[in-house]
Amino acid sequence: MRPFGDLDGDERGHLQLMFQVRHLFEHSGGVVDDDFCRKVSGMDHLIGRRYPLKRSDAATLLDSLRRLGRRTVSQVQALASNNA
Repeated sequence: MRPFGDLDGDERGHLQLMFQVRHLFEHSGGVVDDDFCRKVSGMDHLIGRRYPLKRSDAATLLDSLRRLGRRTVSQVQALASNNA
C-alpha cells in the first residue's frame, strides 16, 4: 500500500511544509523559530515573525488530504477484498 504514491514532488513538499506549519501554530502560536527553520529550508528571514499562512495554502492542504483519504480507503478496501 502506497498512500502517498500518486503525489508529485511539489504536492508532497507542500504537505510536509503544512504539517510543520501546523506544528508551529500549535506549539509557538505561529511564530517562526529556529526549530522550524531547521526543518524547512529558506525560512530564516521569518524567525521571530508569525508565519504568513494563506487561505490558498490551507485549501490546497485540505484538497490533498481528501484525495489521500479516498486513496487510502480504496487501498484498504482492495486489501480486505483480496483477503476475504
